[in-house]
Amino acid sequence: MASGPRLSEVDEALLDGLIARMSLKEKVGQMFQINWKNLRPSSGAAAVVSAIMPTRISAMMFLRNDARPLNEKSSQTVATYFLGSVLGEGGGTPTPNEPHAWREQNDAMQAAAARTPTGVPMLIGNDSVHGQNNLKDSTLYPHHIGLGCMRDARGEPDEATVEQLAGMASRESYACGVNWMFTPCVAVPQDVRWGRTYEGFSEDTSVVAKLAAAEVRGVQNQPFPMAACVKHWVADGGTTYGTGTHLFFWSGAPIHVLDQGDAIMDETELRERHVAAYLPAIKEGALTIMATYSSWNGTKVHTSEYLITKVLKEELGFKGLVVSDYNAVQQCSSNFSEALVACINAGVDMVMTAGGLIGFARDVHWKKQVETLEAAVTKGLVPTSRIDDAVRRILRVKAALGLLDGLPDTRQPIAPHLRPSEAARDEMYAAVGGPAHRQLARLAVSKSCVLLRNERGTLPLDPKASGVVVAGAGANDLGMQCGGWSMVWQGFKGNHKTSGTTIWQGIQEVCPSSRLHGSGGAHGVAAEAPVAILVVGEPPYAEGAGDRKKVVLSSRDARTIRSFADGKHRMVVVLLCGRPIVVPSDVMSSIDSLVVAWLPGTEGGGVADVLFGRAAASGKLSYSWPRDETQSERKVRVKDPLFPLGFGLELPQVA
Repeated sequence: MASGPRLSEVDEALLDGLIARMSLKEKVGQMFQINWKNLRPSSGAAAVVSAIMPTRISAMMFLRNDARPLNEKSSQTVATYFLGSVLGEGGGTPTPNEPHAWREQNDAMQAAAARTPTGVPMLIGNDSVHGQNNLKDSTLYPHHIGLGCMRDARGEPDEATVEQLAGMASRESYACGVNWMFTPCVAVPQDVRWGRTYEGFSEDTSVVAKLAAAEVRGVQNQPFPMAACVKHWVADGGTTYGTGTHLFFWSGAPIHVLDQGDAIMDETELRERHVAAYLPAIKEGALTIMATYSSWNGTKVHTSEYLITKVLKEELGFKGLVVSDYNAVQQCSSNFSEALVACINAGVDMVMTAGGLIGFARDVHWKKQVETLEAAVTKGLVPTSRIDDAVRRILRVKAALGLLDGLPDTRQPIAPHLRPSEAARDEMYAAVGGPAHRQLARLAVSKSCVLLRNERGTLPLDPKASGVVVAGAGANDLGMQCGGWSMVWQGFKGNHKTSGTTIWQGIQEVCPSSRLHGSGGAHGVAAEAPVAILVVGEPPYAEGAGDRKKVVLSSRDARTIRSFADGKHRMVVVLLCGRPIVVPSDVMSSIDSLVVAWLPGTEGGGVADVLFGRAAASGKLSYSWPRDETQSERKVRVKDPLFPLGFGLELPQVA
């Protein structure tokens, strides 16, 4: 694998020359990352909805969220405003949603950026939570909570496999013309009621720190330009229950729970539990860091000069750029100008914004945002030195990636990886969702499964056995096993959005005589089956839409399990979940074998591999498991968990 880009190796004199030639308008333009949907022409209902609402929300309404390629007018907009970056958020895709269309769209934006006086290329960002998860037919590997359970031959967190997975995602992203991946999430979740728990590798800081650094290596150590984005600085996983500020009332989730809340803790806890998780990733050379929506002791982190400038940039020596979270600036004050000034002066270098045409939930049109910052500098509200520092950091990242190679006055040839040949592109396109990538993801699925219970030696199952019945809501549902951040922000249900192998399909591949039972309960043929595999768990969700007041097995799933608890079956339960969930004691005692598969992604065959002994059961819990609803918080749970951190029964590979 190639060595990664290094900020310390950038020629600062080159940056001096570029900054000296840039006007204030050019500098301010570099500091904005807008949603690429606002540059693309569209029509009909999708155009109306996307103009009013951010892509994430309009996508949930199942309206078309895609658009035609950039036209001359939209390309001119990029050049006129000297934009430094664009992003493709959850659900924002070109038409068709295929690598070549992504690449054509992104190449058009880069061509527009080349028309500016300095010709500085753009950073093309994309939500990459567990693969190139906006791209149809891409390879989606397990969410971080599952990766945190993988162990290597020494019994340590499996950094090598995480690095390989990140490299795979980096290649699939670069095939699309993306050069900035918003990953890894370095949250250390302390309360499983939080809807983003599954984005954190573990409740254990040391596990998070090791795997975050591994993911940075995998993303960035490539023979092409790709930046990782370590997020969300800092303590997003440490918010206090009841302080959440999300507005996901439309999702049915309770409000004022945890997401985007307040991390109420002293500085010792902040540093030892949360800041410490970032240190190896920064040392590894992470190019960018994203600030968190949440607060620390009542102060929005986006407005905290102490946390962003004093601690992150000065004390820890971070030389890359700090980007805001999506529309996070607007949350810092009801007065957008005041919010923007506070965030930039605190140390935010780039503003990530939806910036729709009309505006939604305090949204301000992105052009107005650019003009507001320019005016603030003119009025002396933001020092020119702060603008120059922000632009230097942005250009430093671009230089480290090789994006500035070949610009006027640099006297360097344009690097070949910035303009891949047609043959190279075809090779990249073919690798997306290809057999090698899917096999790697399948391996990760099997390594991430945790065996919590195995009574009567039920596992491994015999692949030649007859009478194996498979049931449960998650048995044949690709969307349910992928979870949130899959094709669209909140995920999907069913098998229609992308390609992959459901758990049922994986079982059928290994055990051809197995049958899929269409109903949740045991009746008919299923009632007589000697072995029942029940796949149950949580529906997809993301961010605050997944906040809960209590995290327990659903009544539907409990009924399904109880219906098979008659002593006639060997019962194997596969749990799909984005966090540890409470299983009622009577339900737990009726289960012969319990396998937690978390949110495994598109390659459900990896679960079947564990059930039938094709792969060893080796996963270890990345979170302690609660006995009851009173143990949602780690500090309570660790005193007497049902299963402790690091627990997991082991079975050897037998087939």
